[in-house]
Amino acid sequence: MKLFYSDTKGRSMIEMLGVLAVVAILSVAGISEFSKAMRKNKYNKIAEDYNMFMQDFLRFKESWIDAKKKTGKDEMFNIAPYLKSMPYFPTTWDVKGDYVYDNTGSYFRPFVRDKTNRLIIDFTLGSNRANELCRFMWLNVVTPQSGSLFYAWVYRGDYGGTESYYGNQHCDDKEFKCIRDMTITEVQKICTACIDEKECIIVLDFD
Repeated sequence: MKLFYSDTKGRSMIEMLGVLAVVAILSVAGISEFSKAMRKNKYNKIAEDYNMFMQDFLRFKESWIDAKKKTGKDEMFNIAPYLKSMPYFPTTWDVKGDYVYDNTGSYFRPFVRDKTNRLIIDFTLGSNRANELCRFMWLNVVTPQSGSLFYAWVYRGDYGGTESYYGNQHCDDKEFKCIRDMTITEVQKICTACIDEKECIIVLDFD
């Protein structure tokens, strides 16, 4: 004689494992999308900080060059020590010696070149996503500055340098290619110098 009776069927172990597998896949996809969104948000903030900084930095271009000339020396004049007093210097950045460190682990050295007296920024990509960060910086920081640039290129010590692309006043689409006209493919190609995540430098030479 049956003491209890139920017509409810349970779930098999295979069914439960199937459900858990689906949940795991959805969780991984969700975490991946969340990580991408957070990284995009972080990069957008980086671009905003750099473009505001560049705007302020270039306002004092002649002052930096005059300060270098007053030294009476034909040698590099480092600007980093003077930057913290600038109105748009991001609060999350820091100055150490001749370098400015942002909040990505990347850093740059702003200086006036020794003989040409042109303003230079050597931006070193310290991220473990150097190739991705290179593409982002080129599209969102270098390109918007094309009207102020003489030229820009990417350098890595053991790789050498890439082809240079020129600012609006110095390019002719033939011998001197324009930054403003670069395609995504060209940006990807110039950033392959950073593909193996070694130290990679975007060189900005201002007009």
